[in-house]
Amino acid sequence: MRIKSVSFALPLNDQTYPAYYSLIGRPKTRGRRGGVYIFTHIASGSKYVGSSNSLSRRLDQYFKPNLEFNKYGLLLTLLEKEGFVAFNLEIFVMPKELSKYYYYLFLEQYCLLKKNLI
Repeated sequence: MRIKSVSFALPLNDQTYPAYYSLIGRPKTRGRRGGVYIFTHIASGSKYVGSSNSLSRRLDQYFKPNLEFNKYGLLLTLLEKEGFVAFNLEIFVMPKELSKYYYYLFLEQYCLLKKNLI
């Protein structure tokens, strides 16, 4: 089974938010969608790969960080310094039949090890 990704130029805006939320859902709603996300720094090509059993909740922590969450991570420091405009976001949503088994963790490891994802 091939899991395709969807890419977003950042920052998200009124035109891209609908596609973003239709892909991952909204935070604090039922029907969580697990998967992998990759923030790519445009200038350097460096990638930050992460995964979650609730993409909407996890990505919301980047787009609406609170003071407690801001204390951690290199990506948050870069986002604060350079802004979202310096990054692209790629999202892989796990199919429903694979979501409950934490297969997104395998996909995350694959993305970390594979230099060229396509």
